[in-house]
Amino acid sequence: MQDSVPNKYIVNVNRRIIKDISRIPEEIATRILVRIKRLGENPFPSGCKKLSNLENGYRLRQGDYRVLYVVNYSLAEVTIVAISHRKDAYRNI
Repeated sequence: MQDSVPNKYIVNVNRRIIKDISRIPEEIATRILVRIKRLGENPFPSGCKKLSNLENGYRLRQGDYRVLYVVNYSLAEVTIVAISHRKDAYRNI
């Protein structure tokens, strides 16, 4: 993590991620969307883990699902890379 953390981050979500969310049960998808929204305020919430195979990559757990994201410190951006079931989450990163 950087020494100076901005107050707000922009959260980027592309169409593929929206499609991934639509495949998840509604109750879990709602929880995931709330957690994604909160990443704009704090990209390093309690329970997030640093990913060793993705530069500036982190993951959040939501039940059996994982939200994988990358933090760009210089632009104050969080980009959601993938949302998927834990069995498939790390295959294509």
